[in-house]
Amino acid sequence: MRVKGTANYVPDALREHVGGQVYVLRREPDNAHDVNAIAVLWEGKKVGYVSAVKAQAMAPLLDQLGSRDFVVSGMGAYTSSTRLWVDVPKIPALRKFVADQV
Repeated sequence: MRVKGTANYVPDALREHVGGQVYVLRREPDNAHDVNAIAVLWEGKKVGYVSAVKAQAMAPLLDQLGSRDFVVSGMGAYTSSTRLWVDVPKIPALRKFVADQV
């Protein structure tokens, strides 16, 4: 899925140099705009957010894990695009993973 809000965290001039294959999804339950917010971090820096719709489904499941961070893979920007992408689990797969962990 495309990382949302990257323009707020990564200037266009730097976008080509940001991102890689490993990202962290971090829950932000105290976020003033969305209690389900899930930030996307790369090398400890916020680069954007999971979409609000996806975060609404994922947040309760991530909260059950008891950790604020969830590591995922992704793809940084490349020369023909300034978008950052992360691989987020499908909700049924995440439900199964959580059930196996708790």
